[in-house]
Amino acid sequence: MSIKKVRRMILLSVFCCALRLLFHPFPTVQPFLAFLMIGVLYASLSEMLVVMTVSMVTSAIFLGFGVWLTWQITALTLVLLIWRLLARFLSFEKVLFRVLSLAILVAFCALFYGVLMDSCIVYVYHIPWVLYVLSGLPFHGIYAASTVCFFFFFLGLFKKPLSKKGIKLI
Repeated sequence: MSIKKVRRMILLSVFCCALRLLFHPFPTVQPFLAFLMIGVLYASLSEMLVVMTVSMVTSAIFLGFGVWLTWQITALTLVLLIWRLLARFLSFEKVLFRVLSLAILVAFCALFYGVLMDSCIVYVYHIPWVLYVLSGLPFHGIYAASTVCFFFFFLGLFKKPLSKKGIKLI
């Protein structure tokens, strides 16, 4: 691995940790997942998994460790894998279709992350799964909407570096 990649991963990890610490008072408004999704398009999946893990563990030093940390890392890994597989196939000619399909996929990934986390909590506390997931849908809906907004914000910031790599999303 080159020094340039290591430096990029360190800077991205610090930025992700800062995002998590900055937005932790607002649990439904988290730009972390949106930034990771953009990062998966720009860098490799393995790099962003390292960035995600390092930033999660580092921010857990300040926010608290718990069983949920491994659940979050596992759930985010699954979400980023799904994102990596599906985001490359969104190549509609019309910009409107491309933007709508990206928004739907980002919202789906954010909702899937919430359902995965709820499933872990249900497993530990033996709560009825359907009731717990349904009660969390308003929270996850707001989380998905904020993730979509942050995704397009970060996409605007990284539009030029992404286009240099041949990735045209908008």
